[in-house]
Amino acid sequence: MDRDILEELGVGVSWGIGPWRIGRSGYGTWWISVGIPRTGIRFSKVIYRPRRNWNSQIPAATELPTMPEHVELPSNVSQPLTPNQQILKEMEIESTRARST
Repeated sequence: MDRDILEELGVGVSWGIGPWRIGRSGYGTWWISVGIPRTGIRFSKVIYRPRRNWNSQIPAATELPTMPEHVELPSNVSQPLTPNQQILKEMEIESTRARST
């Protein structure tokens, strides 16, 4: 009762008897599952997942686009404060009031 499952990075395989199955995905992940026959309900559990080296997939810093650190807006352009900026402004006003009294 072998069944091949095509996946993005390769071919996965699973074996089973009745509602019980064990398999290996094309990614190298091993799993077990049990299902209720004729209902489509199945419980699966990953029992082994290989570690991946994600650092090799991150481009080097020289390949990333550079962004300016700060962009100055013209003096005649005013932007509304965000809610967090409004809270900070109110806190600063309250702290200066408290210091002056």
